[in-house]
Amino acid sequence: MLESKTKKEKTIIGVAAVFLIIGIAGGGWWWYHSAQLVNTDDARITGTIVSVSPKIPGRISEVLVKEGAQVKAGQVLAKMDARDTLVQRKQAEAALSVAKANYDQMIAGSRPQEIEQASAIVEQAQAGVEQARASLTNAEKNYERMVTLYAEGAISASQRDSAEAAYLMAKEGMNATRQATHGASQKLSLTVAGSREEAIRAAAGQVKQAEAALEATNLANEYMNIVSPVEGIIALKG
Repeated sequence: MLESKTKKEKTIIGVAAVFLIIGIAGGGWWWYHSAQLVNTDDARITGTIVSVSPKIPGRISEVLVKEGAQVKAGQVLAKMDARDTLVQRKQAEAALSVAKANYDQMIAGSRPQEIEQASAIVEQAQAGVEQARASLTNAEKNYERMVTLYAEGAISASQRDSAEAAYLMAKEGMNATRQATHGASQKLSLTVAGSREEAIRAAAGQVKQAEAALEATNLANEYMNIVSPVEGIIALKG
């Protein structure tokens, strides 16, 4: 019968292990029959039956208890093969590193070349504003002079109207260059600030997902040890 026991324990290695533990405390009767014992008579034991099995799929690498053994709460009953879990944890750690690097790059902002280019566009727009301001000043003065000359009868109405049209056009040109400068300044601000807020939020979300994946692998690694939740006696394993 001892040979049978050794053979059965070997077959347990590499497959799933399920333990039935009869709690020392508690009520109720449970009948069981053990083929591992020399005495094959049924035995009757008092206690609460607790089934213990792996929390995650995997292979059992080592069984640490035998049938009939008394165990304490928290005692390790068996160990699972943790090689796959360790590989998954390394992969999760690598994915988290990549996600954090991407997020840090977005937070750091744009490259110096991009900022320099945006600054040059702002300078050009500001120069355009100065030119438009000078044109507007000249057109306004000319229009005022034409209004005076028309009042004196020195010029015709069409000459006055032409001066007025030139003044209005210069005014519109001034507004257009101001808007262009405002747009260029906004673009420069965004470039200096770095990536858009939406992209930064997305990168932060990827970091959180990678952290959750790593946490899951760490939890799976904790489940590599199958422990007894109660104090009791091993009634069946297999």
